[in-house]
Amino acid sequence: MKIKGYKSSAIKSEINITPFTDVVLVLLIIFMITTPIIIQSSITVSLPKSKYGEQGTVEQFNVTIKNEQEIYFNNKIVDVASLKNELSDYVKKNPEAPLVIKADKDIKYFLIIEIMDMAKEAGVGKISLNVEKR
Repeated sequence: MKIKGYKSSAIKSEINITPFTDVVLVLLIIFMITTPIIIQSSITVSLPKSKYGEQGTVEQFNVTIKNEQEIYFNNKIVDVASLKNELSDYVKKNPEAPLVIKADKDIKYFLIIEIMDMAKEAGVGKISLNVEKR
């Protein structure tokens, strides 16, 4: 005999994925913001030391020379042949930005001079060398 007003149905349970989606999106945003910072600090070179180094505060663009085969332009690996085009494109967008060359202390001098010449030909106005303060 069935009692009136009583429903004999199983309890339905659902998983609410809204909080999960919120957490995933927040983590995605955090990773998108921190990845360039991590990449910048992951390119390690042994800088030469100088008594007269000073901290720059202006927005700049970087060429990092780890060895003769590993050259980075703003944390993107490039070869020497395409570096001039990268420099020209960047100078067109940011004509006042200085170039900072961050080269390992064991890099041959001719490669640094070659990159400085490319930068001048591309229209870079100011070139600096990154050093560690003694």
